[in-house]
Amino acid sequence: MILHPYRNQIYSDLVRQHNVNNLFHDPEFPHNKSSLYYTPGFNRTLDNVTWKRPY
Repeated sequence: MILHPYRNQIYSDLVRQHNVNNLFHDPEFPHNKSSLYYTPGFNRTLDNVTWKRPY
């Protein structure tokens, strides 16, 4: 299987960072309302979302 990097996110680099316990920061998925829903106007109901890390 051939893996193509998504926006310069190279899988082997991600695995290497994971193996040394570095948390992954995805600049393509910002922690704001725009990442949760696309429809304009819906995001006004998302004011109580708390963004958390998995650790």
